[in-house]
Amino acid sequence: MKTALDIDASLLDEGERNFVEKIREHGWIETHIAQDAAGPGFSYTTGFWLKFELPELMLFSLPQEISHDIFWNFFHDLNEGKRFATNEPVSDILTGFDVILKPVLVENFAEHFGWSRWFYGGDSFQVLQIFFPDKQGRFPWEDEVREGFGKLQPDLSEPSG
Repeated sequence: MKTALDIDASLLDEGERNFVEKIREHGWIETHIAQDAAGPGFSYTTGFWLKFELPELMLFSLPQEISHDIFWNFFHDLNEGKRFATNEPVSDILTGFDVILKPVLVENFAEHFGWSRWFYGGDSFQVLQIFFPDKQGRFPWEDEVREGFGKLQPDLSEPSG
């Protein structure tokens, strides 16, 4: 698979070189987009698809330090051969809470995954969105979830039902 790792470093600007070097050094990098008037902040990985041939990860509305720790935990688990189910609760990611991983529709890539699209040279990769529950264990799409909780985690996956 050709990626930005294959580009002559002299052709890259400083930001691009830094991005590529982080992936060379660590196997992946996190991109964090701050909250703005258009919506909540989010973070995503680049490098999981290349290293593991498994989807990149993304999540909304958590501080960058927390999302980075979650991604590192995933990276270490994947590196040890662990795999995670999609579209059903997974219990060993966040202490005390399940998460659900859902495939992100490629139609959402241009708006949300600019660095990954640059790195992979297009949309030939996959992404899983990590959904976390409220304090009562309810996910954004469930009945009785607190008002406004769903807006914190816009669902970029295939609509169900």
